Amino acid sequence: MGKTKRRPEPVPFHRSRRRQVAKRAPLRAGLAGVLLVILTLGSWLAWTDYRRATQIAALSARTQTALRAGKWDVAEQYASQWAMLDVMNPEAWMAAAEAAWGQGRAEAAVAYLTQIPAPAPLEAYHLKGYLEMEALHDPQACLATCETTLQHYPDDRETHHRLLYYFTMTCQSAPLREEVQRSMTTGSDSLTTYAYLLSHQWLRFNNGTEITKLWLERYPEEETYQVAAVLNLIEHPLLEEILRASRASAEDEPRPREFGEQQVRQLLDRFPHNLELLATEIRNQCRHGDVVEVARLLMRAPPEAVEDNRFWRFKGWVHSVEQEWDEAADSYRKSLQLAPWDWATQWELATLIRVTEGVEAAKEMQRLADMGRQLVIGIRQSKNIHELTPPSLYRQIADYLRACGEKEMANRVEDLLNRSAQAGSLQP
Repeated sequence: MGKTKRRPEPVPFHRSRRRQVAKRAPLRAGLAGVLLVILTLGSWLAWTDYRRATQIAALSARTQTALRAGKWDVAEQYASQWAMLDVMNPEAWMAAAEAAWGQGRAEAAVAYLTQIPAPAPLEAYHLKGYLEMEALHDPQACLATCETTLQHYPDDRETHHRLLYYFTMTCQSAPLREEVQRSMTTGSDSLTTYAYLLSHQWLRFNNGTEITKLWLERYPEEETYQVAAVLNLIEHPLLEEILRASRASAEDEPRPREFGEQQVRQLLDRFPHNLELLATEIRNQCRHGDVVEVARLLMRAPPEAVEDNRFWRFKGWVHSVEQEWDEAADSYRKSLQLAPWDWATQWELATLIRVTEGVEAAKEMQRLADMGRQLVIGIRQSKNIHELTPPSLYRQIADYLRACGEKEMANRVEDLLNRSAQAGSLQP
């Protein structure tokens, strides 16, 4: 008989195996559900992004159309909606600001510009600073904007110019000198920078009284603006007419110089350590020839006065009047060490040399003083500090700085002049 094949025994299906299969069924179903949710969510997000992008594009187009048409209120409505959908986009906020400013709403425009994440585009900082200074008359806000701008754009010339304007308007010599140096260090100096440098102690803007009055209205307790308001007023070219219009009776004859001196003394009593007031008062007393009073005022000068060349010039004047020639010469040379371009110190030193060494010995210093004095007069008489007239004044600035021993500055001015000539414009 042949062998019968033995059939294989069935593999037993253990209960544990059944349990594993039973467990996998809901797990697979759960994974399928999660995958479905992910796919659904992804589709929804993609649709949402598409819909948002479509809305943004539509709002952007409508905003630009309204801006071009000068429909400022419509443009602001679209731009503000655009900005809320696309908060990180500076163009949306800038469009909203442009539309608000088109309606004369400077505060709203600044509020929009403030929403732009840093660093904002340079033109946004420019507009914000302009609105704060010119429209809102808020110099403190503008100063903060300028500093923020220079953190991100340290070589921005327009911002440096705005700071130079501010320090000149507020009659602050030391901060202006620091700003000039910062401009030179960052390579953002211009021909205007050197015009400010040479003339800032003598320069007053025709609208200085009106501007500082507006600033004082916003910050009535601020010392800087109180001092600037007085110093701009007493140097106003129409001061006599201003006093004549405000006199109590027709018999009261306006006395501009006496009025100015009185204003300075009154304010100096309130702010005895203000360098600008103190320098102005000492200059007045020098004009009166009061050596004792000048010496007294110099004794009360704050420590920072040692870095201000004017006080060394005043000290030299006292010594000259007392015929203490060596001490006077030392004081004048210290003044010129701090500000080699100070024509007033050169003038007084030339007088000293003429007295002690003779006319011939004083010729060069007198020539330098005359050159500087005429240059400052030319800058002051120009209608625009950014475009001196005649343009030959810029060449005179370079020549004068070189004659004063400031070779680096003179070379820089000549380089700027050459660039201007090549570009066919006055300012590089």
